[in-house]
Amino acid sequence: MFYTFQNAFCIASLVIISTISDFRLKKLPFRFWTPYDMTSSWLRFCLTYVYQCIGSVAVSISISIFDTLFAGLLLQICCQLDILVNRLYNIQGTEIESLKHCVWHHNTIFRFVELVNNLFSKMISVQFIISIVAICFNIYQVTESNAKPQILQSIIFITAGLIQALYFCWFGDLMKIKSLDISNKIYDSNWMDLSNDAKKMLVIIMARSLTPVEIISAYILPVNLESFKGVSTRKIIERKEQK
Repeated sequence: MFYTFQNAFCIASLVIISTISDFRLKKLPFRFWTPYDMTSSWLRFCLTYVYQCIGSVAVSISISIFDTLFAGLLLQICCQLDILVNRLYNIQGTEIESLKHCVWHHNTIFRFVELVNNLFSKMISVQFIISIVAICFNIYQVTESNAKPQILQSIIFITAGLIQALYFCWFGDLMKIKSLDISNKIYDSNWMDLSNDAKKMLVIIMARSLTPVEIISAYILPVNLESFKGVSTRKIIERKEQK
């Protein structure tokens, strides 16, 4: 809900700023090619202006749907990891059968993560590239432009890009932490009361949990907070100063 509101706020802010500063000059909120001269009459310009605003809202809604779907899948994985830990803490009935089910559950989580990776890996990598390019261009505009409306628009774009990247990386990092913490949770449980066969199965689960559950963008860049630091404004400004 917050993320959708943030996208709507960014679009509304850009449209309002453009209306205040550029509407009288017959300038659209975004650069736009038309097969006709939209400045020849106010009717054409207004219709084109409304068309672009509606298109911006539609794009914003589409982005929100994709982003919230991806984040929802990551949260589902986090919930499944919590359920797995709870089952390992509270083994009921025959301990061997319960642990077999836990092993199956753990493997199923890995398969589901692999499925999410295959579906979203390329799209997330494209999203990261777009965010990095947009942030770089807008930081350059902030440093070079003297017009306050243009600076404000650039700041809104930078903020939106950073929040979008953080939205992905935050849940990806949470998922990774929960998956790596399974071995610690098992060690804190009452494993000493179990049979030797059950202990061996716990060792297998702990060994498997050493491999983190994470989404890899383009099978290269992990979606976590460390990756978010790579697209932060601090890093971009440092690179620009080094040049």
